Amino acid sequence: MNAEQWRLHDHLSSRSDNHFLKSLPEDAYLRLRPFLETFDVPNGYVIPNTRAAYSYLYFPLTCVLNIQGELTDGATTEVATIGRYGFFGVNAMMGVSGMGGSAIAIHGGRMVRLRNLPGGSILMSVPSIVRDMLRYFVFRNHLATMAVICQRHHSLEQRLAHWLTMMRIQTRIDDLDVTHEQLGRLLGVRREGVSEAMKHLEVAGIVSQTRGHLHLADPSRLRHHACGCLDESRAIHAKFFPNRTLDFWELLPGSAPAAAPNERRESACVNARG
Repeated sequence: MNAEQWRLHDHLSSRSDNHFLKSLPEDAYLRLRPFLETFDVPNGYVIPNTRAAYSYLYFPLTCVLNIQGELTDGATTEVATIGRYGFFGVNAMMGVSGMGGSAIAIHGGRMVRLRNLPGGSILMSVPSIVRDMLRYFVFRNHLATMAVICQRHHSLEQRLAHWLTMMRIQTRIDDLDVTHEQLGRLLGVRREGVSEAMKHLEVAGIVSQTRGHLHLADPSRLRHHACGCLDESRAIHAKFFPNRTLDFWELLPGSAPAAAPNERRESACVNARG
């Protein structure tokens, strides 16, 4: 798919759909608005790794972006998932084009695109937004580190349940259009492994599936099949964004309050052993 297949809207929908746009002071938002474009992004759209594409900042409203790292032999794996509480394209603000990977819309919907110049300069003039953007960038780095550890120590079924639960939190829906082959690329495993893990969840009545479509039939049990990284992610989010954690994780069934550091370390050790 290419950018010509995006549908441009003449006006920006409610900025409350993205945390960073919602947090902008009114005067800064009015100055920024002429440089914002709102699109309907189709499922599967790829933001190309080109200088033109990376001269923008991207703010998901209802879509979800998956950032994938890629090796020279074509092997890929998930690096980050970005929804309405995040943004993509910080490299544009740093004057760097390209990332050595790709950004794919794994859930279609609306997204705002901001021309970095002069839009980025307006953002950088708002200290509270700069602080939150830096916090978010460090938060994402923490999650990327956790993902490496998770892949090493947790089972594929745990990781799959974690991924599906996070997608439910990001999209606010129980139905996902994704194939086993796509999930294999995202999780860095073979499609056959995903099919076997999905079969276990289906037999347990946790998910139901047809070709290319998943229904999360029992989100609460799905959440309990996930590895402990889910609670660890919530605890890290609470550390960086204490006033927004409850809203972000409100669809996490049976989620407990963020654990203290010592409790989180003990939990991580138990999960790694078990």
